[in-house]
Amino acid sequence: MGLRVKTFLAGLSLFCFLACLGVPPLSANPGEEFTPDQKLYQRVKKLGDYGLLDPQDKAVLDEGKIVTKLELAFYTEKAKAKISAPELFQPQPIQPTATPQALPQPMTLPPALVATPEPAPLTVNSSVRNEIDELLKDLKEESAYLRTRMALDDTRIKEQENEWEKLKTIQDEVDAVWKKANKSGGIPHLNTKSYTRFEDLHLSGIASENATRIINQINMEIYTDLGGKGSIDVGFIGEVSSSNANGGPVSLAPYGPAVNFIVDGPFGRWDTNIAVEAYKPDTSLGDFTRGISPTSIRRFERPFEIKNFNEDKDAKTWDDYMDSVGFVPTSSVGVQSTNDRVFDGLYMTGTNLPLVSSDAKVNFLIGRMGTSSTQTQRWEQALKYSQPWANGLLHTSVATYWVNDNFGNSQTPQLDLKNYSADMAVDLKPVYFNVEWGASHFYTGSDLLNPTSPKPIEAGAGQASLAFYPLTVFYSAISDDYANFQSKVMMSGINFSRYGISFSPDHVADVYGAVGEVDNLISDRYGWRVNLGWNGRKQDWMKSWPSFLDNIIVNLDVSRKTEYHAAFTPGTVYNPQGYNVIEPVNMLSFYYPDDEGLWGLDYWGGYGAPPWYQVRQDYINNIQAIRNDGDVLGDDVRYQFQMSTERIPLIQPVLGANGQPMVYTSANAPSTFMVGQNIYTNLTQLKSYNYVTLTTKLKLNKMVGLETPLYGSFFFTDNQVSGKATDPTQTDISDLFDQKVYDGTLMFQAWKNVDLSVDYGLEIWKSIYTWPLVDYRTDSFGAGFSWDIPWGGAKWEIRYKHLIFQDAYVPANSYRGDQIFSQIYFVF
Repeated sequence: MGLRVKTFLAGLSLFCFLACLGVPPLSANPGEEFTPDQKLYQRVKKLGDYGLLDPQDKAVLDEGKIVTKLELAFYTEKAKAKISAPELFQPQPIQPTATPQALPQPMTLPPALVATPEPAPLTVNSSVRNEIDELLKDLKEESAYLRTRMALDDTRIKEQENEWEKLKTIQDEVDAVWKKANKSGGIPHLNTKSYTRFEDLHLSGIASENATRIINQINMEIYTDLGGKGSIDVGFIGEVSSSNANGGPVSLAPYGPAVNFIVDGPFGRWDTNIAVEAYKPDTSLGDFTRGISPTSIRRFERPFEIKNFNEDKDAKTWDDYMDSVGFVPTSSVGVQSTNDRVFDGLYMTGTNLPLVSSDAKVNFLIGRMGTSSTQTQRWEQALKYSQPWANGLLHTSVATYWVNDNFGNSQTPQLDLKNYSADMAVDLKPVYFNVEWGASHFYTGSDLLNPTSPKPIEAGAGQASLAFYPLTVFYSAISDDYANFQSKVMMSGINFSRYGISFSPDHVADVYGAVGEVDNLISDRYGWRVNLGWNGRKQDWMKSWPSFLDNIIVNLDVSRKTEYHAAFTPGTVYNPQGYNVIEPVNMLSFYYPDDEGLWGLDYWGGYGAPPWYQVRQDYINNIQAIRNDGDVLGDDVRYQFQMSTERIPLIQPVLGANGQPMVYTSANAPSTFMVGQNIYTNLTQLKSYNYVTLTTKLKLNKMVGLETPLYGSFFFTDNQVSGKATDPTQTDISDLFDQKVYDGTLMFQAWKNVDLSVDYGLEIWKSIYTWPLVDYRTDSFGAGFSWDIPWGGAKWEIRYKHLIFQDAYVPANSYRGDQIFSQIYFVF
């Protein structure tokens, strides 16, 4: 029988060869593909319930992989062989067949068609036998083909297999020629996406607004091959927008132009890229070298809202989210990454390098950082070498990174930033250990506090982790003066303006008291984190545990991180940047589509200088009317792409007999401009950030035996800030600020390709160590509908959200809103 199995497989290989030569086709197409939602697919899959499918075949169908009709026939024949004499493996006389249709393309057999020794015949009832017979009738032409091929001579099959191997070599040569034939090969290649978006947002409370917006947008990516050695890639976005809030002009703009080419030679193979505003992983070189720090929504996701992945369709959103312990990054129009810094310039990745092992890798980049007046000649360069050892048991890397001003003339300040890092990872399976070290050097030649003798700032940082599934323990320590503002570390302790750097992270990048989540590296902090990342029974000793645990994903973080000192600007106590500040992120908000929508672009958002958009400006004005501290910058509420934060100063007013803050008079004011402002005492306690963050994902349908997807998701975080006294006149404060967020979602596939979802979220902020006091509550109610349209690569989604925001101490800032957002897009 083993010989027959080999003969059978050889025959199938011959089938692929003969198909290429133009053998008369079958009347049915054995290469026709079947998906899990088709009846024939489900009928064959059902045989697994009776133990009639081989484990590898059952796994293919259980995972919902696309299979051919020929594969289904093979699975069924093997099932019949388990209950009776294996007809498939008995030589049959070759019978003439009807003239078949030509196969659409040469066909190769997937690994699933690998037969295994069969056990003794199984005993099944007559209904199962009848079902197998009915299946074989439906698959009779494919089964006949299988039986016929088994009658071929083994020697002849071997000869044909040898010929097939020769043809594959010829095919490789043809492929190489095709890559060089741009015109005849159909290149340039166009990838086009067409979007139509509709949004309606009604707001009441802080303002009465009602706006509608419709956008028609076409995104086109043009790819041209460079003779098989590289490519040119560029895109265009064309948009027509109509809105009674802000109509917007008709626009046509390029995005992401890039050139890629491969250089092979005695110095190795170099994947070389020249890019404009690129967001690529090869430009992110490590936590302490170069990369963007994740925001506070690193753990929190709105998993079932509209978000476009790089794939042609975002239908994978559910499965990607449900199968992942960590954050599932999204992409804006396939151009921008949420995890990598923007880069302009040249970056290269080298492999197959001389004098080192073949698995070593080098990353090199050089580019210009920006276009502002202070950045036109600011350059960045980096070099990283990584090397695995002992078959992956040990992995090491070293990197260096520089940022320099090169203005062409001697002037002060002039930035000179250097950074060095190294890491080592040991994979002992199932134990994994990693340690990373970094050191920074920062110098501009200017120091407002030491103008005659400016000195470089030099400091170190480090972190380590130890993992044994499903637990991981982290520890990090970052020095006061660590100053690489291009690393994943968030800079909150360095007053860059003191050193003459006007555009710096201390007032643009979530730096002061960032209440993030525990994935973040935040400068001037040290601390620990313990993570439970459960994604099924991965360890052998867990196999006896209940199987429903495989349908549950848990990501739980418990962490505590403490700052070294409060960030402040010496000599400017009343500057908002001088406050001991915390800055949490609003996790529950209206939908932010890729273009940020009405809320982000017309009501709340805006990156420029004040005055801000009206609703946001009113919100700030209402707070400042009570706080009365002379803050004219208006940056209490800050807006960034698809999110916003609020800076909350940790201050205590000096209260008068009436219980209201006292104000400065001409007799007691430190300066004349402070007359009439409230008198405050800054809280300088050392802040500790205490986190509990939980994400749970449940495949409820599998837990109760349903085939139709029914998914559940629950998120919870408690971000609490405490204060430790730093001098004898202070007292410890156990709860400076607290943020709690709850979010639960259910989603259900109601019909084929039709998905429904509902969502509820609750967010609460509280603090009695600021003014006005903070007591916020946000309730979010959402529902969604999506349809994977079975033609044109299309998808249609519509979402509804009802949001209620209540501010107990500034009632004028309370609002509620209803938002409808819909999108339909096609891929060409």
